Order: sequence, then C-alpha cells, then structure tokens
Amino acid sequence: MSGRFYSNSGETGHIAEEEFLGTCRVCWDGKGYVNYRDAMNMARDNQTDNPSAPRLSGARMLHGAVARELKIADSKQLKLYTAVGTPLDLIHGVDAWFEFEGIVITIDVTMKEQKDRAKANVVVHLQDVANDFEFSAKDIADAFHWMKQPAITAPPLTFGKERKSYVPVSM
Repeated sequence: MSGRFYSNSGETGHIAEEEFLGTCRVCWDGKGYVNYRDAMNMARDNQTDNPSAPRLSGARMLHGAVARELKIADSKQLKLYTAVGTPLDLIHGVDAWFEFEGIVITIDVTMKEQKDRAKANVVVHLQDVANDFEFSAKDIADAFHWMKQPAITAPPLTFGKERKSYVPVSM
C-alpha cells in the first residue's frame, strides 16, 4: 500500500485489510462452519500483534483515535484484535474488534466509500485515514457508549383486577 491513502493504492480489499490490521496465525482450511464464539476465540488466541499497542500504522492510528474519543487515560486498556483471514472474517464478516471494560465492538474495514451496512457493529472506511480516523473513532466510541446503556424493559402487563391472566381472543 502506498502512503496513507488506501483508496488510491489499487489494492484489493483483503490485502488492504491485512496491511491495515495485520493477520492472525490461524490454520484453517476454509471448509466447514465455525460458530461465532469459536471463531472469535480462534482469532483472539492467534494474534501476531499486541492488541493494547498495535504496531501497524493504520491500526495504531485507529486505536489511538478511539482511545482519545473515549477519553481513556491509559490507552493500553483498549484492545484492538484483528480477525483478517479467520473464520470470524470470512464467515461472520468481522475484520477486527475492540474490547474495553468488558464490551466488544466489531468493525468491518472497507475501501468502498458507499458501504454503510455490515454484519459488524461499525463500518470503518479506510478513506477516513485522511482525517486521522476522526469519523470512525466517533462511530466506535458511540457504539461503546450505546452498549453501556441499561437494557430497556417494558412495564409488566396489567389487565385490571377482574382478569387474573391473559386469555387470547379467538377470531
């Protein structure tokens, strides 16, 4: 990849993901289904980089931008794991994920400017490198904040004193 402008490099998406996030040491023949949890554990257990302090410049920039957006005093508390080339990527559409305070936010890295939906929680556009990943970091931080919110629970159903239980009405 040439320079910091991935969209002009002519690289394919998978190569761009590898150069941006790195790869895992996973031996998988591509046959058969691997469930989500096992795929994530496979990727987590086979990292080639330090998730708390990525060495690759793109991953390091994104990690730092998210740490700043979350206002984390010690950025080593935030972890960025790559899943490029693993079943988590190839089956489940997750290129990488962040972990912070027990919360996981998955990301899909893309060179497609028009892509706005994915299986992952957040789409990271490599073109955002020109903005030091300001937009992507905000999206990821927003996802962390949203995941911290307590679940919304509906009030219990009440039917009045005359009804002891719900009885469906037949049509």
